[in-house]
Amino acid sequence: MARVQNAPFLQGGVAEGDVVRYQTDSDGLHRAVGRVSSGNGAIRSSCAGSWVPRVWR
Repeated sequence: MARVQNAPFLQGGVAEGDVVRYQTDSDGLHRAVGRVSSGNGAIRSSCAGSWVPRVWR
């Protein structure tokens, strides 16, 4: 298990501080395979077109 320290911007369903289960692939990279605990949330915003902020949860 590992605690997420930095969630990728476009990765939904995970936030900083979440605890995840992971597997190590043949290249030595760790891949999350499930969330163990959460309690945090992430609000991601972006500007598009007319520069009006959009918010995803």
